[in-house]
Amino acid sequence: MFSLTCSYGAANSFFRNVLLLKNSDLPRINGQVYVPTQSERSTIRNNVQLEQYKRKVGFDASMSSDMIRNKLEETFPYLKNRRFSCAAVVKVDQDSSRFEFHGSPHIWRGKNNQEQNKGQFCPLHIGG
Repeated sequence: MFSLTCSYGAANSFFRNVLLLKNSDLPRINGQVYVPTQSERSTIRNNVQLEQYKRKVGFDASMSSDMIRNKLEETFPYLKNRRFSCAAVVKVDQDSSRFEFHGSPHIWRGKNNQEQNKGQFCPLHIGG
């Protein structure tokens, strides 16, 4: 899973700060996948050895699912030959949020990625 923070460039391009979250980073409660706390995300982001955070990764609104997959695999070699998918973040209460996969897990195309996730996050959940 990855966290995306918006920063727009040219008309169709935009940049995101990407935080890769692995299965082991994701709390699960009653079958729902929850967002790690701010403190947990900060620990992951600041641990240079984990290589799970990249600043200003470039995307384009016209990117296909395969193009986004390739971009993420290029940015995070850990993802090569692994299953992963995108999700949105839904606030559960004041202290917690969970991931919403909008149907079956999949990689969003660039346009969907930009439109459905205007907020703070676009997570990427790693399968298996």
